[in-house]
Amino acid sequence: MSVVLVTGASGFVGRRVARALAAAGHDVRATGRRSASALAAPLPAYRAWDLAAAPLPDADGVDAVVHCAAHVAD
Repeated sequence: MSVVLVTGASGFVGRRVARALAAAGHDVRATGRRSASALAAPLPAYRAWDLAAAPLPDADGVDAVVHCAAHVAD
């Protein structure tokens, strides 16, 4: 089983990617800028983290990254 980090997992695309990977049996680490309590439904191993603020702690052991994070504004 591979460990996959999904950035932007609090967003529309990232949330679905994280859930699909978890359903396929991968060990998913999900990150996003929103707090876990702000999510409508929980995600596997979700951690609130701003990609622009600092390197992700505990990133050791990640086999792949699916980058879905983006800045969205009107």
